[in-house]
Amino acid sequence: MARSTWIVALSLSLGVGGVSWGFAQQQQPAARTLTPQDYLEIQQLYARYAFYLDTANAAGFAALWTADGEFVAGRPAGQAQAVRTPIKGAEALTRMGSVGGWRHFNSNLIITPTAEGADGLCYLARFNPRNNAAPAPIDETGIYKDTLVRTADGWRFKKRISWRDDDDITPFRAASQR
Repeated sequence: MARSTWIVALSLSLGVGGVSWGFAQQQQPAARTLTPQDYLEIQQLYARYAFYLDTANAAGFAALWTADGEFVAGRPAGQAQAVRTPIKGAEALTRMGSVGGWRHFNSNLIITPTAEGADGLCYLARFNPRNNAAPAPIDETGIYKDTLVRTADGWRFKKRISWRDDDDITPFRAASQR
């Protein structure tokens, strides 16, 4: 079912000298209906993202994105004005996926249908096992904000923005912390 917005139109009839009111309905694209299978596939997309990134499966990681997919990294405290240059396209995303070594955990996944596919939000906790400390310390927390689309190859990330919890300009900071 399409969402609609009502617009009140004022029409001046100069020849008759009268004023008339009219109502027009403007159609907006309706949000898709996601199936249980869509939700499962999107959950698996999130799981593969973390696993491929952590294990440096660069080709697998890059395949999780649309051809024009982009990742925008968050910035730590004090760097709100730093340029946030997106990592965009298969070549750049393959380089991003080739590093590995962390353990990314995504939780509290929220998927919202949109006309183009879906929006996603989830918490991020990144552990750093590289220093062999037990247990591995958490070195970053935040929220991922995603634009997801269904392609011929399944669900893919079109855009992912990482909002670190210590980012000065995160839109996800609690009102009491602003």
